[in-house]
Parts: sequence; C-alpha cells; structure tokens
Amino acid sequence: MMSKKVSTPRAIDALKPSTDGKRYRQLITAKGIASGSLLIVISPKGKKTFYTRACSDGKRIDIRLGNYPALSLKEAINDHNECMALIEKGLDPRRVKAAKKTKNQNELTMDELFEQWFKHISKTGTQKNSTIEAHRWRWYSYLSPTLGSLLLNSITRATLLNALDKCVHRSKEQTRKAFTTLNLPLDYALARMMISDNPCRTIKPKDVNATKGKPRSRFLSIAEIKELLELLNDCECRHSPQMITLIRLALITGARRSELSNMKWSDLIIKDGYWVWNLPETKNGKPHRIYLFQYAITLLERLGKITGGSTWVFESNIRQGKPIRPDAVTQMIGRLNSESDLEHFTFHDLRRTAATHWVEQVRADSSLVELMLNHLPQNQLVRTYQVITRETEQKEAWQCWGDFLLDLSKSNAT
Repeated sequence: MMSKKVSTPRAIDALKPSTDGKRYRQLITAKGIASGSLLIVISPKGKKTFYTRACSDGKRIDIRLGNYPALSLKEAINDHNECMALIEKGLDPRRVKAAKKTKNQNELTMDELFEQWFKHISKTGTQKNSTIEAHRWRWYSYLSPTLGSLLLNSITRATLLNALDKCVHRSKEQTRKAFTTLNLPLDYALARMMISDNPCRTIKPKDVNATKGKPRSRFLSIAEIKELLELLNDCECRHSPQMITLIRLALITGARRSELSNMKWSDLIIKDGYWVWNLPETKNGKPHRIYLFQYAITLLERLGKITGGSTWVFESNIRQGKPIRPDAVTQMIGRLNSESDLEHFTFHDLRRTAATHWVEQVRADSSLVELMLNHLPQNQLVRTYQVITRETEQKEAWQCWGDFLLDLSKSNAT
C-alpha cells in the first residue's frame, strides 16, 4: 500500500507495521530529491529500509540503500541522487556498488584485515579466548608496526620477510609464533578471495633465523632456590605482593605462567587441612587440579587481604579489575635475573625446577610427575584407556614439596 507521502524523519518514525502482516512501501517526498522515486519499505516486524526505484535499460529496478535510522533521511536522499546520476550516465548502480565493495576489500590495510579476522574467530568459538588475545598482543606488539598500515593487496613474500627480520631481533620465540599470527588472517583473506595466495606459507622459520633451538634443561639447584627465595624476601618492598607471591607459587606448584596469572579466588576450594586449586582451562584443553598446603595457603591468605575483593588472585595494580599480564611476569623474571648472581633462568625453568625436585627430593616417579604437570601421555592408547589420577600420591608429593620449600624459606629468615 502507498496511502500517504512521507517527507520528514518524524513522519518516518510514525510509520507502523501493516495490520495484515504484509510489508508495504511509502513514497518519500522530501525536498532535494532530484529524480526517480525514493521509497521506504516497512516490514511486518517494523524494519524500515530505503530503496531507489528507477528505470534502467527500459526495466524497472529497485536499489536497496540501507536501513533507517542507521541511514538517515538526508543520507538516503544523497545516496538516491547518486544512483540516479549513475543511471543517467547509463550505468547500473548495483554493479557500480558491487565493484566498489570489491575495490574496498582490496584496499584493506593489514590492521583492518587482522581486526576482521579477530572478530570472526572470536564469534566462532574455535579457539580459546586466551589464545586469540595472545595473537592480538603479538600482532600489535611485533607485526603491526611494520605491516599494519600496508594494503593487503601489496603484501609480498619480501614484505613479510622484512617484518619477520625485525621481529627476530627482539625475540626468536615470538617470531616463531608470529608465523601462526600472520597465517591465520591471511588464510582468512584467501578463503574469501581477497587475495590469490598467502605468501607467508612460502616462508619457514629458518629463513629468518628463528629455528627452534635445543630444548632447555636449566633448573635451579636447592642452593639456587634458597637464594631466589631470599631475593624475593628482599624484593617485597620494591615489587607488588601479587608478583612476589606468584613467583613463589610457581616454585611450589610447577604451574604454567598463564595458569597462575589467571587464577581466580573462585577456583580455590578450602578443604580440611589443604586447599584445592581447580584449573578449568589449561594449555592441553584438559582441566587440572593442584593441591595446596601450609606454605601456599599462608601466602594466599596474606595476599587475600589485598586482592580478596577482586575476582583475580593476582589482580594487576595498573589494570584495575584485570589479572597481571603473563608478559609482565616475564619482565619480573628479567628483573630478578638482573638483581641476582644466579645463572640466567626463565619462568618456565621454575616449572622444570619443581618437576626435577619432585623426583629428587620427594621421590615421585616420572608418571606421577607427568600427572602433576598435567601433561598428556605421549602414547595414544595410554591416553585413551588408562585414565588414572593417583590423587592421594599427588597430595602427598605437593605437601612434601611445599613443606620442604617452607623450611628453606624459614632458614633464610634465620
């Protein structure tokens, strides 16, 4: 039905869905319409859409302009007049619009492509949020400064090699991971025919001297652990209690950096004589459980006076309401290295330290250590059919190791 003419935004606002459940259209008669007919179509649910109606090559065509009020009446009139101007030149506005869309896709910058991929992958749920955020951090920290402003269709193998060469001077590990961070959005663009090939697939880590080195074997001896605990005591006045406690708990639990930094108070369950730390999400996708005893409990109770009102056990002092970032933990390890005479160590070396001394000091066997580290068995058959936890033995091992570290810390105090 076209029972009345519409010329103002107020008149458009007043349009209601048809009582017969069918869509209908109204003619726009506002000032400024050069030629042709500008219509607004109202759907049975009240959605309002602008259309240009005109004749092209002797045929009537309707061209969708956009939805009201996202597209204002003034903007719709401008878009309508542009369509009519193209028709007068013998051009089909629909084809011009499609060509413009393709051109815009080709003119995407790499930053814009990354954000498109980021929004897409965030909605699919195929990757963990922590993994996606790690890609975003790596993109803007390592890749965007070189690639971000470049057009997608200008990216070549040489362009990517230049960016990766700059990354490798800062971190070989992050450069290796940058291959995945690059490939994911470029594969996304390739699947949508924005590009004809992904040049990153032709580059290997060895091409930029980022080949993975030999596995590290560094762990701290008992004497070094004692020195580190003493150093942490001395650092309490210079660094946040959250960071100091996190490093101590890394030695006690052998947990991964991201697992500790993302610890929530709600993950901790108080039992009779011990606490249970439930980890719902871990690196291998399997939940994990760590048992905490006197030393760890004392540290957490002390920290609870500071962050107990937060969701996060290790809430950041800088980013209120959010946990300490894993890279901030790495920076803290760097400071500890510079402030001590210890042989250089990384955060992951603390995990290896705990695992090594569970065998040497606690006399745990290797299969028990693998369970405590939440490693999946290498053998597929064992992984599938032998589902064991050895819970009692895990508790005993963590209690024995925690008591051992507590005694070390007390000997430092004296």
